[in-house]
Amino acid sequence: MAKVAHASASAEETAPDITPLSLPPQRGWARGFGRATSALLVIALFWALFTRMTDFREVIDIGRAEIAWWEGAALVIMATLSLVMSFAAMVAALPGLRWRDAAHVNLTTTAVAYGVPGGGAAGTALTVTMLRSLGFGRDAITLEVLSTGVWNGAVKA
Repeated sequence: MAKVAHASASAEETAPDITPLSLPPQRGWARGFGRATSALLVIALFWALFTRMTDFREVIDIGRAEIAWWEGAALVIMATLSLVMSFAAMVAALPGLRWRDAAHVNLTTTAVAYGVPGGGAAGTALTVTMLRSLGFGRDAITLEVLSTGVWNGAVKA
């Protein structure tokens, strides 16, 4: 327990220790097994949902009839550039953040933001939580969230 002294009170009060849990890193096959299991679960869920909602043969037929190969390639390139630019904005706004961590935070929180009701707030809260777990302070995270949010709003307007 950490001791916290308040200016208004002469007695010291105890505050809970809020240091993050330190779990041992997974190594070798356990890490690979966890990743593979997660990926298979996501694929199975999407497959189950999409096959009930969409006829993939029809989508593929429309794609072949309406979209040239070079248009599809351009779409993939533009989508990739969009992702990389959002990672770059996070790395630029938060010195010390690695590209890999920026990708992890950005992709995860964007999925939450689009996937749950009230997703913008949930995505922002998850961004803060993930960046705190990476060791960044509240001031730096606040600056990152506000600067990238304003930038995204200005670019999209």
